[in-house]
Formats: sequence, structure tokens, C-alpha cells
Amino acid sequence: MSTPDTPVKSYGRVAVALHWIVAACLLCSVIMGLFIGNVEESETTEQVLAVHKSFGITIFMLMLVRLLWRLTHPAPPLPASMPAYQRVAAGLTHALIYITLLAMPIAGYIAVAARGRETRFFGLFEVPQWAPLSRLLSQNATTVHVYGQFLVYALLAAHIGAALYHRFVIKDDVLARMLPRRTPETNGPRAPPI
Repeated sequence: MSTPDTPVKSYGRVAVALHWIVAACLLCSVIMGLFIGNVEESETTEQVLAVHKSFGITIFMLMLVRLLWRLTHPAPPLPASMPAYQRVAAGLTHALIYITLLAMPIAGYIAVAARGRETRFFGLFEVPQWAPLSRLLSQNATTVHVYGQFLVYALLAAHIGAALYHRFVIKDDVLARMLPRRTPETNGPRAPPI
């Protein structure tokens, strides 16, 4: 565990902000997706679906930014005491999260666009329909999207579970690397005025 003399090597502010914004968007998207899947089709479900699709597009765009940022800004090192199998598991889980959170919005978009249905981004503008009209393509994309949600749940459970395990069982600073940092003014006593 780090001491005041050995500060935690954290992710930068941009990476932390992207992580938590994606997490919030994903939570909203999952809640809406579960709502849509568990009630009869109505005007309300159509409105919820429209917002769900907008969150999906937002997640896709943010994940592209996150991927670019991660490729140009390496992650801070994991604790030296972490076993090799945990390092491999962490790397594999992170890679699968990136892939899945890029693939799920694509599958959702194709499922809708291939059926000829429009997608409006938070009611602001219509998203172009780049998928060819095909009922089979739409059905296949829908299948990927529906079953892909269970992979998302499994990956999130592994990711969150590992973070909590490190925080409360191992008691190292793995979780702290992705928490927002306080400014120096709020992190300790102020320097006396000059």
C-alpha cells in the first residue's frame, strides 16, 4: 500500500473522466435495455429505445476516444507484487471490455438500420443509415446484441469484482489509480501565504 511518501501512480484526468463517463452512460443504457426487454411495446418503449440507441452511439464514440487515448497514454504500472496470472487476467478483461463496448453499439446500429428504422441522436439529428436493408442481417445483428449483453454483464462483474477485491482484500492501490484525484488545495494543508 502506498504511503504519503510514495504517491499512487494514477491514470491521468482525461482517462479517469472517460472511464467514469462511459460507466455512467453504460449504466443508463443497460437500465433502458432491460426496461425495453421486459415490457410490451408501446410509445413509451419507443421513446426509451430512442434514448438507449443514443447512449449506445455515445458509448461507441467515447470508446473510440478511450482507445486512441490509451494507445498514446500507457496505463500506470500495476503493483510489482501482483501475480502474473492476475496481470494476464486484467489485460484480457480490459481488452475484452474495449472490444465488447465497441461491438455492441455496432450490432445495435446494424439491427436497426438494416431494418430501415431511423435513429435520432437524442432527438437532435438523424444518424445516417449505412447498413444495407436486410431482414436477415438485422436478425443476426439483433442476436449478437441480445446475447452480447450477457458478455457485458460478465466482464463488468469481473472488472468491478477485481477492483473491490484489490481494495478490500489485498488492500493495494489498484482501484485508487482510476479514482478522481483531488486538487492539491483540497488534498492537504494549504501553504502559508507569501
